[in-house]
Amino acid sequence: MTLLSRLFVLVAVALLPAIAIQTHNEFDLRRAREVDVQNQALSLAKLAASDQQQIVQGIRQVLVALSELPLIKARDGQACNAYLAAMQRRFPAFLTFIVTDLNGRSFCDTNELNKPISIAARAYFATVLQTGAFTVGEFSTDLLRARHHGPQRHIPRPLP
Repeated sequence: MTLLSRLFVLVAVALLPAIAIQTHNEFDLRRAREVDVQNQALSLAKLAASDQQQIVQGIRQVLVALSELPLIKARDGQACNAYLAAMQRRFPAFLTFIVTDLNGRSFCDTNELNKPISIAARAYFATVLQTGAFTVGEFSTDLLRARHHGPQRHIPRPLP
């Protein structure tokens, strides 16, 4: 073995601990970065859940306030329709307001056909009657279309 070969081997042996330490540090940094990314994702998910909860709470408050209106309690359909139409203009995120009796038949809504809608067959309506608690319904494609073309498929949405 030549002197130059021995020198290369000596330098390689001397660099092995430094290379091992650098490799170990890189793996530690990678693990730490993965933990940071997971923590950031968890924080964002918690923030989104909190925003969703605030939205649901706001909707609940609007519905409780509406349920206390004398014109709804008196089942004054004409005054109720006018009031809900004004509410819908102020809160465009609400696509439709429908007020039903305990049989699930609407007597007040923001739809323009002025024909009753029945939600008696919907699972969320049965849950409300059984529990008396606020219940989140399910996504419906179009209750107006259901008046003319029969019931539409709907996708269940879990409770918050």
